[in-house]
Amino acid sequence: MKALKDIKRELLADPATQAAYQDLAVEFDMARKLIAARKKAPQRIKPARP
Repeated sequence: MKALKDIKRELLADPATQAAYQDLAVEFDMARKLIAARKKAPQRIKPARP
């Protein structure tokens, strides 16, 4: 089985795929920041409903 970094390297060797990946870089960065913020935020437990 190939490692993710190897698959990514192979896919990004294609100029069209690399361009599309770069176009989405802002969204990927935003998603990373959102996930990091959620991990830092205190966990809230909702009360169980009867």
